[in-house]
Amino acid sequence: MARHQTRSQRLLEGLDKVLFCNADIELPPEPGVYFVATKKGAILYIGQSMNMKERWSSGHHRVFECLRAGAHYIHYQYTEEPYDLEQIYLEEYNPPINVRTPSR
Repeated sequence: MARHQTRSQRLLEGLDKVLFCNADIELPPEPGVYFVATKKGAILYIGQSMNMKERWSSGHHRVFECLRAGAHYIHYQYTEEPYDLEQIYLEEYNPPINVRTPSR
């Protein structure tokens, strides 16, 4: 019997990935969108950068939240326009760590 996959699992299976604990070493120094995910493929956080390696090697501001939520992998997608693509994915997947509190 085939295993049922979630939308996020289907997206992530087609992307390159690195272990969360090795992100500062193994992410490429390229522009892209990245997805912090659990071992089972639940997307916890979506981000973008013009240099993914630099973004994580300089100490990402959400690293501890991601760890507490069960981060295991960072999947990534190369793109020259990471901001636009990130916005599309944020709307579609609404990851819990990206949820922003309304401004006062």
